[in-house]
Amino acid sequence: MEGRLSPTYQQQAQLLADLREDLDLIRYPARVRMLRAVDEAAHRADSLARLEHALLRLRLP
Repeated sequence: MEGRLSPTYQQQAQLLADLREDLDLIRYPARVRMLRAVDEAAHRADSLARLEHALLRLRLP
């Protein structure tokens, strides 16, 4: 999927990955909630990228 990602999406995905890595250092209760939030944001961003790609493909002749 990387070949069709915009630079902005790649930067955001890297930011989420870095944030998830940083959260590994935080203690358990807060860490679990924050990791879930980051994972959900990453999943939504991936879904949005797939949707945008599909819509762009529909517009092409």
